[in-house]
Amino acid sequence: ALAIDEKIGYPEYLGSTNTLELDKMYQEYVFNTSYINNILKLLTIKSNESIRMLRDPVDRKAWGPSPPTTVNAFYNPPTNQISKENIFEI
Repeated sequence: ALAIDEKIGYPEYLGSTNTLELDKMYQEYVFNTSYINNILKLLTIKSNESIRMLRDPVDRKAWGPSPPTTVNAFYNPPTNQISKENIFEI
């Protein structure tokens, strides 16, 4: 039971006035007025993130993609975590 990691609420950096973590997360998101270019930019960013995750070790402290408004918990056997993110969504 001590090995299970729970993530309830929101990441600590969201409750802080320090925006360095958010700035780092969103530094690639620079958009212009072209809708198609913005969509292509988003797809490129998300593809690069997915590819980067394949080589990186699992970060047990990282939070998943679900918003804080998701009101449910999920168990992730590979990381032995209980969190409110649904890791099985694609």
